[in-house]
Amino acid sequence: MERMGGVDELKLRIAYIAYLGFPSNTAGSLNVVRACSAMGEMGHEVLLLVPSRHPLKLDTVTNCFSHYGVPPTFSVQPLPAWQGLGGRHYFSWRCLMKLHGFRPDLVICRYLRSARYTCLAGFNTVCELHSPIKKKRKQIEKLLSSAHMKLFVTVSHRLRHHYLAQNLPGLSPDRIVALPSGRAPLEQTPPPVPLSKTTPGWNIGYVGKLQHQKGMTVVRDLARRLPHHDFHIIGGDQESVSSWRSQMPGGNVHFHGYIPPAEVPSYIEAMDICLLPNQPHSANPSDTLYTSPMKAFDYMAQGKAIFASDYPEIREILSEDTSVLLPPQDTDAWVHAIESSRKEDLLSIGRTAKEFFMKNFTIQSKYRRIIEQSTR
Repeated sequence: MERMGGVDELKLRIAYIAYLGFPSNTAGSLNVVRACSAMGEMGHEVLLLVPSRHPLKLDTVTNCFSHYGVPPTFSVQPLPAWQGLGGRHYFSWRCLMKLHGFRPDLVICRYLRSARYTCLAGFNTVCELHSPIKKKRKQIEKLLSSAHMKLFVTVSHRLRHHYLAQNLPGLSPDRIVALPSGRAPLEQTPPPVPLSKTTPGWNIGYVGKLQHQKGMTVVRDLARRLPHHDFHIIGGDQESVSSWRSQMPGGNVHFHGYIPPAEVPSYIEAMDICLLPNQPHSANPSDTLYTSPMKAFDYMAQGKAIFASDYPEIREILSEDTSVLLPPQDTDAWVHAIESSRKEDLLSIGRTAKEFFMKNFTIQSKYRRIIEQSTR
């Protein structure tokens, strides 16, 4: 632990443990990489520990930092793991062996089993929670019994309230905070990709997985109802693209497939309207998202007009000043909002959204607060 420029700023050794495919095309891996990169840019020495084998790992990627579009401000250490019996326990044990050599001041875990190991070994630990409790109760109760479990972090206030409502022994309000995903500001405006154009209307963009809970049925219905606007869909593997293309055969629909994160900003830059049509997952209670959609921050950081589903979790990020909030299942309302939009209104909403993002949702401010609250 070393002093940095400010009197109260410390340079820490921080280990981040995540059991996921790295590199991969998942939002979770991008979230982890952005977190590590942000802490590294803040002057901390950051080590990311990931499994060397994972079914979602992209073996074709040769430079992880270029793939994700982040500067190489942290180190990555793949550790042995396998998908069969005992593989995850072995990964957590190998993480522990690595930590004894690295001697971190703080460990941030996105994997509860590893968090249990680090607490038992005496390392101060922060645990990030991205989903409801479901089958995790016993693991969390064990973590709460440790003085080394410093902080739980959820991605939304609604998810934080969900955990507080579980009456978990030892989970006081000051041990769990809600901090949205966020992202780093763009250093410069990326050049827009020259998109295919078959209509005189708006370029309307969607970025993300091609899933119902992400709002693809809304995108499909809008594309059918608005044939005089171009819809650009970024994301999805070959199978999902083929499936949705069969439901959206119009010439105004353009599927771009999976695009590496480093290249996505150039696609967003070419959009007039960006869609955030999230829907509840079937496993969640009605009208509950339990999410902090990363693409919301991507759109905001680039000053784009966002048309979003009106849910409580979305309102934790957006408002009527920074977006157009719409009834999630009311296609008529979405159609009317798009049809009645004017260029100057879209530009004004985008500018306001970017300003609000810069003041409230940079990923650097998120992890600065996590570090301050867990090391005091």
